[in-house]
Amino acid sequence: MPFQRFAGREGFADNLWTSSRRNENDLMSLALLDWPVQSRPVLTPDESGFSPREIPGYRALVRPDDNRVMSVVTSSYRVAENQSVAQAAIAVGRQFDQSAALVGAAGFGRSLERSIFIVRVHGTADTALVLLAYNSHGGEGAVRFQLVEADRDAGTVMTPDMKYASISLPHVGDMEERLESLIHRNMIERYADEVQPIWHKLQDALWTPRHTRSLLGELWREQSAIDPNRVTLHPGRHLT
Repeated sequence: MPFQRFAGREGFADNLWTSSRRNENDLMSLALLDWPVQSRPVLTPDESGFSPREIPGYRALVRPDDNRVMSVVTSSYRVAENQSVAQAAIAVGRQFDQSAALVGAAGFGRSLERSIFIVRVHGTADTALVLLAYNSHGGEGAVRFQLVEADRDAGTVMTPDMKYASISLPHVGDMEERLESLIHRNMIERYADEVQPIWHKLQDALWTPRHTRSLLGELWREQSAIDPNRVTLHPGRHLT
């Protein structure tokens, strides 16, 4: 799956389809994300160019492992730590299935200020419901949690466009507190209640060659290898 390949290249990723799971602390260490963000004062030289003085109201967010400045934020901002975002994603997954586990993590971006965490929530040997958590130590945007459905045989990843398929927590105030409250939203349970009737409806929906030909033309804008006359169910079941 593309998100696993990305995490494996930029950090570390376990096999999404095996039942054996690595301890999340070990995985965070292998992904080089097991460090706390340090908040340090921002200094500027005076008019003479010497005697640096602290700028009130602002702090620099620094990676302690390489002293890299990731961003400058206001003093009121409380950072969303890597470990906290990963633990929040795992906790949300385990509300739905106690076997949910962290299977990938990576840092990326110009200053490696961004991170992604991958939690396999539920599934079989060939399908998986996955929760992706995105964060940025930049004080902008939001911590985003996104559900995706992966199919190993078809080689597809579906990002559902549904109300409870994603949640964003704006980078405002105390982020640790916001992450702790995430579990009370019952994100995955609500998503499952919303998506099941749609899957059942699609599973039995009949499609005429005319409908299929129109959809294939919209997707490819050219001749497809799929024969519209042989498609009798929803073409999403045939597309790989």
